[in-house]
Amino acid sequence: MISAAAAISGLAASTAELAASASNVANAQTVGPLSGTGWGPAAIVGAGGTGPTAQAYQPVTTVQSTAPGGGVAARFAAVSPGTEPAYDPQSPYADGQGLVAQPRVDPNQEAVNQTGAFAAFKANLAVLEVSDEMQKSLLAIA
Repeated sequence: MISAAAAISGLAASTAELAASASNVANAQTVGPLSGTGWGPAAIVGAGGTGPTAQAYQPVTTVQSTAPGGGVAARFAAVSPGTEPAYDPQSPYADGQGLVAQPRVDPNQEAVNQTGAFAAFKANLAVLEVSDEMQKSLLAIA
């Protein structure tokens, strides 16, 4: 019999993959200081530096593995290298050369990731629908 639990875990994994990709696209232009500059809101807030140190958005991906008892488990993982230097001298995070850290997000790859996540979601939904129909058919026979 088709496992509804495996299909549901696949739906959750596809949703996580889509969420990661959407987050990457939404934050692709979020810049921060280059690592090691010590610049950011903590330096701006006041002499005591009471705010958190700013950083550029760290792109994420999902890593899928077999779940105990079947199905799939998905977890978020940081993409490495996550940022690259970009020239933006007007940014408050710019160093002496006008460089900031910008997330390494490829919009084309993210479109592929979103399309794949959508296809996987549809496939798992179809499995869940077939499982439901099989259970209904079994109950009608009994």
